[in-house]
Amino acid sequence: MGNTAPRRVRSRLALRIYLAGLAQFGAVILGFILLVRQLAPQPRPPERRREAHFAAESLAARASDEATLESEVARIRDTLHADIALYDETGTPLTRLIPGRSAVSPGPLLDLTETPAPPFDAPPAGATSALPHSGPHRALPPGTLPPGALPPGAPLHDALPPGGPPPGAPPHGVGFPPPPLGGRAWPLGPRPPGASPDVPRGPEFRFLVRLPDGRRGQVVYTPLFPGAPPPPAHHIALIIALVLVVVGVASLLTARSLARPLARLSQAVRALGAGQLEARVGLARTDEIGEVAAAFDEMADRLTALLRAERELLANVSHELRTPLARIRVALDLASEGDAKVARQSLGEITEDLAELERLISDVLTAARLDLAHDSGASGIPPLRHERLEVGDLLERAATRFRSAHRDRPLLVELAPELGFVDGDPVLLRRVIDNLLENAHKYTTRPDAPITLRATRAAAEILIEVCDQGIGIAAEDMPKIFRPFFRTDRSRTRATGGLGLGLALARRIVEAHHGTIALDSELGKGTRASVRLPAPPPSSRKTPQESNASPAAS
Repeated sequence: MGNTAPRRVRSRLALRIYLAGLAQFGAVILGFILLVRQLAPQPRPPERRREAHFAAESLAARASDEATLESEVARIRDTLHADIALYDETGTPLTRLIPGRSAVSPGPLLDLTETPAPPFDAPPAGATSALPHSGPHRALPPGTLPPGALPPGAPLHDALPPGGPPPGAPPHGVGFPPPPLGGRAWPLGPRPPGASPDVPRGPEFRFLVRLPDGRRGQVVYTPLFPGAPPPPAHHIALIIALVLVVVGVASLLTARSLARPLARLSQAVRALGAGQLEARVGLARTDEIGEVAAAFDEMADRLTALLRAERELLANVSHELRTPLARIRVALDLASEGDAKVARQSLGEITEDLAELERLISDVLTAARLDLAHDSGASGIPPLRHERLEVGDLLERAATRFRSAHRDRPLLVELAPELGFVDGDPVLLRRVIDNLLENAHKYTTRPDAPITLRATRAAAEILIEVCDQGIGIAAEDMPKIFRPFFRTDRSRTRATGGLGLGLALARRIVEAHHGTIALDSELGKGTRASVRLPAPPPSSRKTPQESNASPAAS
């Protein structure tokens, strides 16, 4: 038969491992993002592009006078903190002062005048319009500046309107080539020999301009410290180290969260195997490891209870066997004295004690038989007999036996008409009814309190009930009432003595017949035992003579 219970699709332990791995992955991704942001070139801000635009126009307009040109270069350096260089169309530098230091961060002088640059190729027609951020190259009249150019000696920022440079296309005569690839730009080629690589520079801006004498030239504008300086090597190493530390700590915590409970579980298993019955794991976890630990603790509790019950069984069997044997010896001694009346009385007591011994041995053997019958590998165990039994006759015989044994106890028998038949082992089913009636008698202290034997029939089952008005069962004992060798009354008096096998045997017998048994009890008011057995439909009923294919019950 398939299990219809919903399957558990989420594993708490797997979820914990997944979250730890996700945290490590997040730390790696965060470190990667920080590295990329540290190593990525600084973006070209629009305001620096506009400043570079106007600075290029101002420098190109002063190319005819070397002194004025160098003064303008120095003024751009001090005002905008940028390197600027002017080259003619052959790549020859026209500016001799190329500062490598600024007022913001002193650094070595970078003299690029000795670094020749390759000649400029004339751009093909329409090529400049295809470049990003490019505009048309238009000739400027010699000695003139486009609108917004700087007059000599004026601060560069004065040329910008309030609120920043005007939007739209750059003025005439200036084009913007694609932005550079590197975060450190060196005008027109590789870094000059001897130049320090530690000078932080922003992305360069290149402008193709028209000089006052009509020739074409190029202005290279490189901001100094346009934003945060490029990270030193120890910053990158620090980021990598932090990522490794986070991943290592997360891995260590995950490993410890798995290794510690497993070590405790292993220690408890070894201790229990060595005979320490009090060994427990005691883990308060809700994942699979916690479930395994809880299952182990429950198994250890059950094993301890079974071993304790076994010791109690040995003590109870020893006592139960010794008591009737001692009474038999006394009865025999009295009978041997020759008094006929005493001898008859002694023989009656001997018969009663022998019946008690027989019942004790029968209970133990029946329990062993049912235990072995549940073992599919057992051999030589006789199977349960199945006969068609009339329920009314079965209960009437049980009532007769009870009245013969307990003449002073009132027994009320309430049997519904047409109870029909059940299929089962007559000896074992008789044992169930007798045990329930005997328990009801034992634990009903008032001798005049009646016991009720009731039977009704539903569509496909027979309900048999035994009700008493006895001492009842405590609520804390109800979950253990069907355990073997459990007794609510620990005394070994003749009235309530026993091994605690009666209800355990009754439950096993009923379940072997595919039925159920239950107890409803209230302390001080009484107990009701209910047995439900499957009944064949009326159309399939047969007489016991027709279906009795096995030996009759003895």
